[in-house]
Amino acid sequence: MTPESPDSVLVEIVHDALPGRLRCRVRGLHRNRAAAAALEEALEGSGVRDVRASALTGTVLIVFELGLERDHLVGRLAQAAGALPQAAPDTGIDWLDGGRPFRRGWRTERPAVRAVLRVENEADAWHVTEAADVLTLVGTTSRGLAAGEAAARLARDGPNVVPERGPRSVASMVADQLRNGPVLLLLGTTLLSVASGGFADAAIIAVVVTLNAGIGVYTQRRAERAISGLTRTRLPEATVIRDGRHAVIEAETLVAGDLLLLGRGTYVAADARLLQSDHLSVDESALTGESVPVEKSPGSLLRRDLPLADRTNMVYRGTVVTGGGGLAVVVAIGEGTEMGRIQALIQLEEQPLTPLQRQLDGLGDQLARIGVAVSAAVLAVALLRRLPFLEALRTTIALAVASIPEGLPTVATVTLATAVRDMRRRGLVARRLDAIETMGGIQVLCLDKTGTITTNRMAVVAVETAGRRLALTEAGFRDQQSRSEPPDSDPLRRLLEVASLCSEAELIDHEGTVHLSGSATETAILDAAIRAGIDLRALRGNAPLLVMEQRAETRQFMATRHEIGAGTQLVAVKGRPDQVMARCTSWASPCGIVPLSDADREQIAAANEALAGQAYRVLGVAEGRVAPEAPHWNHDLVWRGLIAIADPVRPGMADLIRRLRKAGIRTVMITGDQSATATAIARELDLAGGEELQIVDSIRLEALDPAVLASLASRVHVFSRVNPSHKLRIVRALQAAGQVVAMTGDGINDGPALKGADVGIALGRDGASVAREVADIVLTDDNLTALLSAVARGRNIRDDLEKSVHFITVTNLSEVLFMFGGVATGFGVPLNAKQLLWINLITDVFPELALALEPPERDVLARPPGDPTRPLVPRAAYPRLAGEATVLTGAGLASYLYGVARYGRGPRAAALGFNALTAAQLLHAISVRSEHHSMFRRDHLPENRWVSLALGGGFGVQLVGQAVAGLRGALGTARLSIMDLGVALTAALASFVANETLKEVRLRTAPALLPAAQSPGGTP
Repeated sequence: MTPESPDSVLVEIVHDALPGRLRCRVRGLHRNRAAAAALEEALEGSGVRDVRASALTGTVLIVFELGLERDHLVGRLAQAAGALPQAAPDTGIDWLDGGRPFRRGWRTERPAVRAVLRVENEADAWHVTEAADVLTLVGTTSRGLAAGEAAARLARDGPNVVPERGPRSVASMVADQLRNGPVLLLLGTTLLSVASGGFADAAIIAVVVTLNAGIGVYTQRRAERAISGLTRTRLPEATVIRDGRHAVIEAETLVAGDLLLLGRGTYVAADARLLQSDHLSVDESALTGESVPVEKSPGSLLRRDLPLADRTNMVYRGTVVTGGGGLAVVVAIGEGTEMGRIQALIQLEEQPLTPLQRQLDGLGDQLARIGVAVSAAVLAVALLRRLPFLEALRTTIALAVASIPEGLPTVATVTLATAVRDMRRRGLVARRLDAIETMGGIQVLCLDKTGTITTNRMAVVAVETAGRRLALTEAGFRDQQSRSEPPDSDPLRRLLEVASLCSEAELIDHEGTVHLSGSATETAILDAAIRAGIDLRALRGNAPLLVMEQRAETRQFMATRHEIGAGTQLVAVKGRPDQVMARCTSWASPCGIVPLSDADREQIAAANEALAGQAYRVLGVAEGRVAPEAPHWNHDLVWRGLIAIADPVRPGMADLIRRLRKAGIRTVMITGDQSATATAIARELDLAGGEELQIVDSIRLEALDPAVLASLASRVHVFSRVNPSHKLRIVRALQAAGQVVAMTGDGINDGPALKGADVGIALGRDGASVAREVADIVLTDDNLTALLSAVARGRNIRDDLEKSVHFITVTNLSEVLFMFGGVATGFGVPLNAKQLLWINLITDVFPELALALEPPERDVLARPPGDPTRPLVPRAAYPRLAGEATVLTGAGLASYLYGVARYGRGPRAAALGFNALTAAQLLHAISVRSEHHSMFRRDHLPENRWVSLALGGGFGVQLVGQAVAGLRGALGTARLSIMDLGVALTAALASFVANETLKEVRLRTAPALLPAAQSPGGTP
């Protein structure tokens, strides 16, 4: 067949190696979002579970039911692609097959479909190079590198590390502070002040800008120090073959040519080409964004331009092995890896703003524009009133300065930096700043069971073998019915021997004592075997391990082959009981080895359910005999029995779930255990909160339509017998139902779901390094109760920012209204430019920063989660903010008019209005501290010493400005009597009481604003 031009191809298959998944490239889709939406809509339904068309990559991913034919799907896609405006006319070529590892030059014909293979080979295209050629190109052999050669390459090429972002310079931070819209407007008004002869005004504006920029730089440096190192994680160790022997080395010392051994849970520390694989699957979400693990195989591919996600014979730095095992040769390290190249690009990018920071920036620009517009209106009114132009212009400039919220970006930095520091103090490390914000809005918390809800410190408590149930006590195994030692211990011994052989756990001699090293499950089984009197070293010496098959995504059991002599090999299998029993044809009955009948299977299944119903983790064990040359060796097995392992629930979990429920957060348990085990633990924790417990098994999960699952997930409390892809699907379903989802986990199998959740939370002490790598928040001491603090902090960040915005909006508006009211009523300009700038300096910067440091209110966890997309100043709040500003304006105008009535227009009247407005604004900071508490309620807010310092300092500076003659002269005010000061202070206090009264009325007449509970128990 003559190859056709790829330009005439509408649809090109790039990957179809995974069952139920098909990835194609579609001509006309690249950079065409409309085409992507049209393709997704055209392919929905009729056995297609999910369609994702990417205008960025020009590819379509189709997830479909296994019964569908691939050619049928390709035909549907080609038909849809032909309808795109950019698609070429029908050429008779429907699709191009270039992703599968076919032999070079191979051609095929399929009904109604023609396939064309493109072959390109370059020296650096490792995935199209034969494995043997790769070894030659990197200069290594099947024995691996010699130690001396590895050291020489390490010295030549450097360590296996990627570049990290260094600290920003102070100059760049200062530039950031001066670059935002409000500050640029301030600088513009400075030039106007100089041009109009207001040099003193310009100097005060410069002080305001300098002070604000200084605070911003200081807090930003503290924030960067607080988060520097959160994303720096030390690479785990790597297992390699050097000099023909296995060696465990620091991952930073890997060099090109090292042979890398891969097993379940391995963190891939360098780019490598596969040489061998055994059901190997890798989570590449950190690199490609695809959360479903990819199956890998060592065969060479035929296309140089395959995307990373479809290079199935390569493993890449930053990815994680989720199942099976393999052997690969390192071809790139450090900056030369795909992850290293991405990291190098990241260094060129600025740190992205969090969603709240972006909201604040937009709000600041909006408020600044409004302030300037209103100031221009005041200028127009002043000119209409025939006020001197120069005086009116200077006052208007000062009013514009006073209305510009130049401190808002600094407020966001202060709040986030404080949150990071406080969370670290409580044992939480946030790897992303926006994760702290998102924690405040989570509505569903998905909890992995093993190692998260439970301690993952397992112990064998019972076994079921030869029709008898035996409990493990301090004195050894005893019959559960008679409590006596079983008369025949051979079945028990053989069960534990087989389970101990099918194990990765190691025996380590340390100062004459044998220590067990391995997973919690496997060390528990070995410990039970030792207590049963089994000599594990002799057992393993008599049956040396030959081959090991790890658990995989679709194979929930482990199998090993052992040499036992006489041309026979022993097969040992342990894992999920139903999957192990499906491979058995006989069983160890009380009468010996007999065929496994349907009745026997039902009896074993009932025993399994009974043990699982007691919240035990249950494993099935089987063995077999095969010839060394047998290709299939995990079938026709002998069932040996069940092993029940207890994993106790972490202390305080029931109380944590109760408190999360009180905070409006629903908890969902996701576990690989059986339904009976999951049900028992869910009831122990009262997961349903008194409702009927809803549980879904993964068998039902597979058959559910995504839309149905999204609806169902909002009501289910427990998902059982799930695998990693199921966990991710559950998280996606909850998100599709409009929920903000957090996922906790500690193992490699939790990685995809941690990555896909809105917030991924990993256990840092006992959890796998892989889970920590992909998580957004890490619990350093595995104290799950700290999650309450994280939720409170997340809610408090938004609360504090809203308080700062509330305060600055009301106070700035009150100044505008005060000036406008004085001019519009014909009583002249109440305040001059210097007085307005003084108020801006005293009441804006420090009180708003103090409010940004407000601790969480005591009932913050008694309220439902807020909407994270809600604006910081919603439209519904406009009337309330305007009302509060009017009250403050009233205090200033009343005092000013009192002064005009008593002293006439002049410095003394202005001084009364000036002091009253300043005091009213300072007191308003107390009112803004909470929207849920007023001065008329007995419950008290937590102490905020920063507010006390800001208000005390503000009043102190104001009194100094009133008492010192030189400052009075510079500000253009007059000395006031004690009575006048009392009038100004009374007016300010009256405005505070009035606003607090309005708040109390609002709380009483709008119950929805009241917190659900106001008890000290809500304190995080």
